[in-house]
Amino acid sequence: MKTILKLAGWLVGAHLLLGGVLLVIEATHGINDQDASFAVVLLFHSLNFPSVWLLRWLGATPGIIAVLLVGIVQWTALAAVIGGGYRAIAGRSDFRRWKWGLWFAGIYLVVSVTCTVTYLMHPHEYSIPILIVRYASLPTVYLLFEVLTPYGRQLTLLPHGQVLELAVVLGLTTLLYFAVGQGMGRVVRRFVRGKAGQKPGSTP
Repeated sequence: MKTILKLAGWLVGAHLLLGGVLLVIEATHGINDQDASFAVVLLFHSLNFPSVWLLRWLGATPGIIAVLLVGIVQWTALAAVIGGGYRAIAGRSDFRRWKWGLWFAGIYLVVSVTCTVTYLMHPHEYSIPILIVRYASLPTVYLLFEVLTPYGRQLTLLPHGQVLELAVVLGLTTLLYFAVGQGMGRVVRRFVRGKAGQKPGSTP
């Protein structure tokens, strides 16, 4: 329960912060599709797409305050799912061994898959969700479409090429984040063991 509450605090806090910033922008500057305020609106509504969809399904206008309030439930529910899943497997020795890589890869997947689904449901050139995916997957995107350009282009020529392209990018980047997480975990464990191994008063 403690893990869920802590995660909910972070997610809901970030949600309220972004919504608060948007309310301040709307009150002082106004929303203009020619400047950064429009990008903030797109980001806010993209991250809260389930709440926006629910409000529209109920026949309500997905205004900033409405999305802000419903979004609290959305992010709390997400925290409960992630936290509950973590607690269910946290005690397993296999998880403890691979937890750094799983955390890095898991966070990337949650963000990227959500953004990818949002983009595929409402695709357009200036989609904030797909920009998030591209920047979060930058090493893989660069490898496929800059270094291995011919192979990357062949993906787009296949049936459902865009979906296949996104799936390959997500899969390879997940493996990359898993490896990075495991590497960082190993460095941290060695550092902690080195500190624990030093006797009080001894010089390093």
